[in-house]
Amino acid sequence: MKNIKREPIKEHFIYRGLIYEPYYTTRIHSGYSQLSVRGPFCPEDRVTLVYKNEGQPLDGLICSVCSTEYQHGKDIQTLRESAHRVYEASQRQKINLISLDLPPTLVKADDENDDYWIEARLGQKQGKLQGLIYMGRKVKGSQKKTDYVQIMLDPDDEQFRFDKSNQNPMDLLSKITVEFRNTIVRQTVKQEKSK
Repeated sequence: MKNIKREPIKEHFIYRGLIYEPYYTTRIHSGYSQLSVRGPFCPEDRVTLVYKNEGQPLDGLICSVCSTEYQHGKDIQTLRESAHRVYEASQRQKINLISLDLPPTLVKADDENDDYWIEARLGQKQGKLQGLIYMGRKVKGSQKKTDYVQIMLDPDDEQFRFDKSNQNPMDLLSKITVEFRNTIVRQTVKQEKSK
């Protein structure tokens, strides 16, 4: 077909012990691309596998070079379709996830006095609501990560944590209390006993 261009993807993948090759088919006039998958191939020789007994797809597959047999209980087209779905899903996992269920705007508030500053943000990460609180002492010149605290709040999982590459929040605060819907999380500085 003159109106179709095949574009190989420079990777193969293994699914259920067999190798497959993804590629794009692009219609030249419309520019529409569709992902397709070739295979299955022998994991040893990368040769296209054939039916062990022609006309009997459920008898298994065989490599025409090394004679290794593969039993999957499915015909080649069904194996290829399953591999195609799994590959597409793995590619989708690499895409950043946003949630349209959350408010579309980023909420941000900040305040400061002569010695300290604080900034709070509400946004999302991997499609989940996330709160971020930054605070620190004012520093002349450029501020380093160890000059301020970064606290992360995860309301969906009711978790509170801080970035260890930043300043420890307990170096700046004596007590933190976070109230979620079902949980209250508290962190306090250990008091030293006076002698």
